[in-house]
Amino acid sequence: MTVIGQSVLRPLSTDYCTNYPEGTPRRPDQWKHCCLIHDMYFWAGGSKGERYEADLELKNCIEASGARRIAQLVFLAVRAGSYSPIKYTNKKWNNGWQGRSEFRSLTGEEINLIEMELAQGYDFISFENKDNFVKKLRSRLD
Repeated sequence: MTVIGQSVLRPLSTDYCTNYPEGTPRRPDQWKHCCLIHDMYFWAGGSKGERYEADLELKNCIEASGARRIAQLVFLAVRAGSYSPIKYTNKKWNNGWQGRSEFRSLTGEEINLIEMELAQGYDFISFENKDNFVKKLRSRLD
């Protein structure tokens, strides 16, 4: 855990496509990487608009994997899930932080902590995905 002010950054955890297949029977990991990146955004958190962008990016990624209908279904499910009164604590938006308000844009210092945390392991995430993720978070600061 990393502490910043009153906030604590917990380690990233993922189960990829929570309670949903990560691909087809012929290509069982077809969109698994899309769900991983989506989980990374949910871990980091941000504003409500950034939450919508993360959901849309998930949809676009699944479409790019060749599963257009599945992409629409997943998008509708994650959007509807945000209105559910039942929340998995470790699956909700901003779940990486303890003591941080849910819908608030990340600060530069928080992004630095996220980058440092990702640099300490997570071998199941490619360097390219880590790098693109942090760059996307930093682009929100502009």
